[in-house]
Amino acid sequence: MSVLYSKFIPTIPYSAIGGLSFFSAFFFFTGYAIKKFDVKIVGYQGLLCGLVVLAGSVFWKADMQSCNKYTLLPYCITAILGTLMTLQISRTIAIITKGYFKSFFIFVGNHTLEILTWHLLCFKVVTLWAILVEDKPIEMLSQFPILNGQNYPVWWLFYLIVGVGLPLLGVWIKKKAMVRCTKVNTLHFNRIS
Repeated sequence: MSVLYSKFIPTIPYSAIGGLSFFSAFFFFTGYAIKKFDVKIVGYQGLLCGLVVLAGSVFWKADMQSCNKYTLLPYCITAILGTLMTLQISRTIAIITKGYFKSFFIFVGNHTLEILTWHLLCFKVVTLWAILVEDKPIEMLSQFPILNGQNYPVWWLFYLIVGVGLPLLGVWIKKKAMVRCTKVNTLHFNRIS
């Protein structure tokens, strides 16, 4: 697709799109393969994955945009092992947790798209609060996605709670309203017939 765009729409640069697209596709296919073949790590493999991910985050810092030929392979290995480790941690949590804790994780997992959709907008609530607390000019609200140069190191915790909590609260309110509306409509239609 990027080749066609670069051929017929010259304002889109091909070189910046091509490599990153293939790099992204590699991770999509890897995730698909992990899910399809149900790849699991057990025992000491989990510890080994954790150590490689820790080493990768310290020694070969890279991201998808700044990878070069020296960091590409370690980045890919670290990302894949991190994915396997996260899936194993999720499986372990699903096995050992019970009751409301397990229900909460299932609820969060079922609504990750809503969290992904709304978290940046919800960050603005925390940014506004930080501006008021730190007595900064309101123009700083335009900084994206979070407020730069905050004086207190704990703001990340508020960003986490609000960025995940508000979208989930919205989903919960919507579900409750839908149940209530369904009950009201059912009662109304039962009286008519």
